[in-house]
Amino acid sequence: MPRRLTWEVDEVLEKALAHATETATTLIANHKLKTVWFKGFGKKFLKAHRCQPDSFMQVALQLAYYRDQGTFTATYESATMRTFLHGRTECIRSCTSACKDFVLAFEDASVATDVKLEKFRAAAQAHLFFLQQCMLGQGVDRHLLGMRVMAFYAGLEP
Repeated sequence: MPRRLTWEVDEVLEKALAHATETATTLIANHKLKTVWFKGFGKKFLKAHRCQPDSFMQVALQLAYYRDQGTFTATYESATMRTFLHGRTECIRSCTSACKDFVLAFEDASVATDVKLEKFRAAAQAHLFFLQQCMLGQGVDRHLLGMRVMAFYAGLEP
């Protein structure tokens, strides 16, 4: 049967909880989300053109971020590894060099449309490749994180 747990909260923990609450409240207040229902085309159109919808969206997000911020940033997308016992997750990094090449070409008016399309396909293909690698347990993020944690506990500078 479940039973109520009693927690002993000292002054240090109380301050930490208050700080965490304040930080979370600020983050929530600064978060803006607007959903838009795009009706121009959908996954059937993308698949008919041999493009995975997720890859299309990840490349589009990189373009949107670049247009908004004028720079690139590390981007995290979770990949489920269902083939492993109890499942695992790995990180897909969608801001690849192929994606960067596409975004820069797309924003350059002097680049021909067929070159832009070729670079888009390369970016989408790179995303799909990294997704497949992650799903097969061949991603590097979790491995590198594990090594960083081990280095920390070993007293080494990460």
